[in-house]
Amino acid sequence: PAQRTIWETVKHHFAVSACILQKDARIGKIIGFYSVVFAAHTLLFFYSQQYFADFGYNKVQISVIMLLVGGASCFGALASEKMYRRFGKRCLIPETVIIAAAILCYGSGKAGVAAAALMCAGFANAALYPIQSDSLNALIPSEQRATLISVDSMCFSIAMIVLFPILYTGYISFTNMNLYHWTDYSLIGAQNYTRALLKVDSGFLTALGTTILWTAVNMALDMAIAYVLAVALNTKGLKARRIYKTLLIFPWAMPAYVSILVWRVGMY
Repeated sequence: PAQRTIWETVKHHFAVSACILQKDARIGKIIGFYSVVFAAHTLLFFYSQQYFADFGYNKVQISVIMLLVGGASCFGALASEKMYRRFGKRCLIPETVIIAAAILCYGSGKAGVAAAALMCAGFANAALYPIQSDSLNALIPSEQRATLISVDSMCFSIAMIVLFPILYTGYISFTNMNLYHWTDYSLIGAQNYTRALLKVDSGFLTALGTTILWTAVNMALDMAIAYVLAVALNTKGLKARRIYKTLLIFPWAMPAYVSILVWRVGMY
């Protein structure tokens, strides 16, 4: 048979994954559930560094806390098999509750409570892996497990990049967070929504109309200019085509490069 191209291989891979998920809906539920739980713990871990820094902890103190959290995770990984053999899938609910409770503990405003909660979450997160593996292995034939690894990783990435930022944005919309209350914000309920939607002179409707107009004009101009440039650059016999294409890449590449320099040199 003819050798597949990279895109044909990727397409075939996702087609097989879709067939596996369609045959048994439980597989998709398991992958989705554990992706959300693991993503929640990962975000909690990375957010913790800034959380403790806001309390005035220096880098050495934060490193010690993270080292203890890593030790708790290692202990959870070592104990996970024994716990699973003894308690089976009954460990699932308590360990998931521990991670959820750890997230809530960060709202206590106490660094000691948050550090203890993070260590418990690290232990529980590591102890969940045997349950996930056994649940999937019982439903997926051995020759198809490698195919589903990419789906599991993709769901984890989607949960981290899309789901949790949306949930966090929804949460801060119920607070008074702004430039004047960046760290000491508090919950104010639906006041932001009532002020934006029910107050005539709030400026929300004006800003919404301006945004819609700007988006429509920007998209129309981008499409038109991009089409004209694409046609022009593909004209037969065009001299210095490579130079033109290089010049067109600069506006796309330079902002990201400058942002990286500002982040690295100007802020840290």
